[in-house]
Amino acid sequence: MKLQNQKLNFDSYRIKIFSIGAQNENHGKALPKSIDDFIARHLAVNLSEEINGDYLGHLPYCGDREGKKAKDWNPGVMERKTVVKGIISDIKKEISKRRKLHLPPSVCIVLVSGHGGNNYLLEEQERIWKETKIPFLYIPPFDKVRIKHKRFGRLEMTHADHAEHAVAEYLGLIKKKNLQKINNLARKNPLKALKEDPAIMGLGGYVLPEIAGDKYKSLRDRHPELVKMARDFIKKDKKIIVDKKDGELLIKTAIKNAKKTINSFLKKNNLF
Repeated sequence: MKLQNQKLNFDSYRIKIFSIGAQNENHGKALPKSIDDFIARHLAVNLSEEINGDYLGHLPYCGDREGKKAKDWNPGVMERKTVVKGIISDIKKEISKRRKLHLPPSVCIVLVSGHGGNNYLLEEQERIWKETKIPFLYIPPFDKVRIKHKRFGRLEMTHADHAEHAVAEYLGLIKKKNLQKINNLARKNPLKALKEDPAIMGLGGYVLPEIAGDKYKSLRDRHPELVKMARDFIKKDKKIIVDKKDGELLIKTAIKNAKKTINSFLKKNNLF
């Protein structure tokens, strides 16, 4: 299926789009705790405009594979079954409402995420499809988004890292005075900066054993890239580097990739 004038070849509003993030997750002093919500909504709204989709709103659920331990940095985390049941219920209500208003029928449901902790929803797609009776597609945050950075080489989005701070700068969400405080300390003592703001640089203060011991060993083992990021922060970076242009490119690439993912999903499932 080809894109025409940046729009999918469907009547308006037949692709229904929701967003999901995290309402109360620590990302360090320089970022809002609800930044994953802001990012998810921004991506979903702009995506809906790109493909003539119907943005139906933001779902107030939040998950994490770390379970209860994740409450240490994300007090709003919910049990997996609560998240899945809530999503199914809300989708059913919104679709039912639109049917009663005789609005265009739904080709598929797309759920755009701004929070990586929700990524187990990839494993729940068939169940949600079956229970809502509408093809369902979950799009992870910044899925397959990799950009080239003059200093870091390949730059990908991770929790409260250089990339997420860049996105926050682009969206006008960064707290610059607080960022300066983090960086002032990091230049002198980056390990202490991680101890004071353990959520920054990929949950660096949680994944490093010299700070948190073995409490979060499962997180560390599952995401060794977070450990590398934290160690690079200590040994090389010694600051959070923010580039607004990177933030813009990350956002635009995420929307572009989401369009491709939707297009492939529609084609694979003959949803023309």
